[in-house]
This record gives sequence, C-alpha cells and structure tokens, in this order.
Amino acid sequence: QDVADKISKAPRDSSDRPRTTVKIEHVKIERVA
Repeated sequence: QDVADKISKAPRDSSDRPRTTVKIEHVKIERVA
C-alpha cells in the first residue's frame, strides 16, 4: 500500500500522468506458512 500512496501523491502534468517516471526499485516477498 505504501507504493500506491507514493504514486498517487507524485506531481502530475496536464494529462494526469506523473511528471517523473515512477519506478519500483525493490520488491520483497515473504512466505507465511
């Protein structure tokens, strides 16, 4: 959810797209048994 919040708060242009490219640089997957 943190990623979605950061993307939604990024500055937007007139086309409602982020002004800078938004990248996911790290993904952590945890297994819960």
